[in-house]
Amino acid sequence: MKDYNKLQQLLEEVEQWPLSYTFKFIVKAEQKDQALARFDESFQLSERASKNGSFVSITAVKNVESSDEVIKIYQSLSTIDGIISL
Repeated sequence: MKDYNKLQQLLEEVEQWPLSYTFKFIVKAEQKDQALARFDESFQLSERASKNGSFVSITAVKNVESSDEVIKIYQSLSTIDGIISL
């Protein structure tokens, strides 16, 4: 599993909590539903297919209370095979 300590340290240094945080992911088109299922109604979602339709970029915006919450969301989605976090 990916180590998020560096990201968490950076978030703590540069952000002031709570805040509206933007998550961006790229998944294979056939995994889009699996990724979208990880987001509840508290997220503002948008998606865009790649030119050839093979991939989908997902942008999810959520009001978060802490860097811990951000890390938990990244960890939840990291279990999807091949997902790219931006």
